[in-house]
Parts: sequence; C-alpha cells; structure tokens
Amino acid sequence: MNEPCWNLTSQFFANVHLDALDHYVKERLRLRRYLRYVDDFCVFHDDRELLQDARCAIREFLLSLRLRLNERNSRIRQAKEGIEFLGFVVSPHYLRLNQTSVRRQRRRLRTLQSEYAAGAIGWPGVAASLQAWDAHAAFGTTRRLREGVFESALFTKGSR
Repeated sequence: MNEPCWNLTSQFFANVHLDALDHYVKERLRLRRYLRYVDDFCVFHDDRELLQDARCAIREFLLSLRLRLNERNSRIRQAKEGIEFLGFVVSPHYLRLNQTSVRRQRRRLRTLQSEYAAGAIGWPGVAASLQAWDAHAAFGTTRRLREGVFESALFTKGSR
C-alpha cells in the first residue's frame, strides 16, 4: 500500500506496528528515557556502552518485525551536542529547526510564490501553508528566523 508519508492511516499503522517496539524497549530492555513519534524514536542514557548494546538489540528486534533501523540516522551522541528529532535540533539550551527543514521551507515558499503569481493557488491556500509552517517552527527558538522568512516573502499576482 503506497500512502503519502503524512497520511493519517500511515501514522496510525506505524503506531500500531511499533507498539511492540515501545513495549520491548520499556519492559525488556528496561530503558526508561525513551520517546517515539510515529517512526522516529530516541533513547537517552548516560552509559554509552549501554546505548550501543540497546541499539544492537533494537536492530535485531526490528528485524523480527520485518523492519530495518535507519543506520544513517542512528547515532549515539551526547545531548549537549544537540540531537535531530522531528525536524528540530534539540539541546539542553535551545530547540531550533534543522537546516534541512529550513531549506525545505524556503523551497516551498518559492513554489508558493510561483503558484500564487500564476493563479494556481489562492491567498487562503498560501496563508494556510504559511500558518502551518509558522506554527511548527514556533515550537523552537526561531523568532528571528521566522521574521526573516516572512519579511523576504513577497506575493504578487501575474509575476514572479
């Protein structure tokens, strides 16, 4: 079944399917500092060796579910370095959008400007898209970033 990534049924089935992972991590591995959102998850602990062992165990468990751990995004690092999670870099002192999210939004903004200029999208659609991104970005330490993005955004009909 090919569903869009953010389709609500995809989120639902990811949560149903990965419920077993939640129980495994919390009850079998007894890792208390664990969080998951759909298919992204983090495990926190002070012992690096324990985290390496946990990653191996989680990798094997996911294989039993016919899933694979994304090795490129599976890293063990200190929290003070900041960790990427759900499009943000999370550290003990700040929460900011990661560079991929910022680039994606700037690209989306240019697309919205072109579509608006061509008449392919109306102002309500543009406003809804901008408000959605602003609401997401507002969770982080992003006031100046958001102001800069919106100050540079010019929407005119019939030209780009």
